[in-house]
Amino acid sequence: MNRLSIRKEDGMNKIKVLTALLVSVMLTGCVSVNVNIHTDSPEPVQEETGEHVQMTDIEGCDTFTQIVDRKLTKGMAYTNAPICKDGALLVAEGAYDNLDGNMAAIDAEVYIYSDGKIVYAGYAQSDGTAYPLSVKDDRLYTAGNHFVTRYAVKDEKLVVEETAGETFDTEQNVTYYYESDDKDDSNDVDQSEAEKKFDELWEEYLSADILNFDVIR
Repeated sequence: MNRLSIRKEDGMNKIKVLTALLVSVMLTGCVSVNVNIHTDSPEPVQEETGEHVQMTDIEGCDTFTQIVDRKLTKGMAYTNAPICKDGALLVAEGAYDNLDGNMAAIDAEVYIYSDGKIVYAGYAQSDGTAYPLSVKDDRLYTAGNHFVTRYAVKDEKLVVEETAGETFDTEQNVTYYYESDDKDDSNDVDQSEAEKKFDELWEEYLSADILNFDVIR
């Protein structure tokens, strides 16, 4: 499935919600409930990560296993991901059946080993269950209808290595953006190149492996 078909499917779901609301208004003459229709944020995920508050208390834990056994509560989920030398522990608030044999997650805190101790490296989040966290070539990927982000662990931190996406004005004119941790690389990108980078990152994400999480029962 390419990004256009996923966006079309998501749009159809929103239309179904709006249709149901319209029928309710026609039949009752009023609306008695508040309906919140989620729309995909066109902004890069890294702007949201600064707002995340670490939810997992790792005090007193020397291993990933101890975090799982002592600190995680019912409903939380975890997995090991090969995104750095000694591997990383990803902890999610929950997971869902991706209907492909995986219990997937759309957000997770990332923990790594540093000098024999466990440190919190950062947080990553996709924009909806159509875009599960995925890995490829030691990199972590998130995505949404209008963005794709690739993360890497560098200097004990989870950093945005590359992100690209599209935004729309009120007349649905599209503007593409691209950012890289190599500032010299991203500063000189025009619209054509930004769109190309977006498509390339999207292809990387689609070919990445969806992470399979274990859920605490």
